[in-house]
Amino acid sequence: MPGTLSFSDLQADHKAALGSADSKFKSANNADYERHLNNAALALSRIRRRTLVDTLTLVAGKSDYPAPNDLVSPKVSSWGQGKLQPWEPGYCKLPRMTMFEGESGLMINLNPAPTGSQISMFGSGYTYFYLAAHHIDADPTKTTFKAADRDVFLLFALIAAMTELAAMGVTEPLQLHRGMGSMPASGTPQALVELLSKQVDLRR
Repeated sequence: MPGTLSFSDLQADHKAALGSADSKFKSANNADYERHLNNAALALSRIRRRTLVDTLTLVAGKSDYPAPNDLVSPKVSSWGQGKLQPWEPGYCKLPRMTMFEGESGLMINLNPAPTGSQISMFGSGYTYFYLAAHHIDADPTKTTFKAADRDVFLLFALIAAMTELAAMGVTEPLQLHRGMGSMPASGTPQALVELLSKQVDLRR
C-alpha cells in the first residue's frame, strides 16, 4: 500500500525506489533526498498547475517588489485594466509583470513603474495571479498535490536523482525498484532519465 503525502513517507518511498542508486547519495541529514523531493514538487507544478493570488503594495516610481516564496511565474493582473482609455487625460501605460532573481531572493518587476496618478486612480493594492510551486509538508493534509499524483511526483523525484548522477559522470548500470505497480527499471542514469520521462508523459 502506498504511504501518505507526508514529507517523511514520500522521502521513504523515494529512498526505497532508488534501488542500487541509493548508495550514491550519502549527504548528511538526508539532504540529497530532500533536494530531489523539492525538485520534484517544482517539476510537478508545471503539469499540475497551482494558481494562487497575491497583492503588492505599490509605491509610485518603484519597479521591484519581493515575490512570494512559492512563485514559479507571474500570470496576470487586472489592476487598472479598462479603467482609463488612451485618449483620456492622465492615461499612462500599465505595468507589465516579470520576475527575476535578486540579491535577497525572487523579485517581481513592474515595467513601467506605477505612477502616483495611477495609484491614486486604481489604488495601491496590485492584486495578481501567479503559478505557485507545490508544497510538501510533514502533515499530509497540507501537501498541496493530490494523492492521484503521488506516482507522478515520485517519478519526478527519480528523474531529479538520475539527472544528478548523470551530471556527476556516473555511467555504470543501476537498478531501480519503484514499487508502484510496474516492472523495475535498469540502465545508466542518463538512460533512466529518458525512460522515466516517458513514464511521466504516459501519466499526464
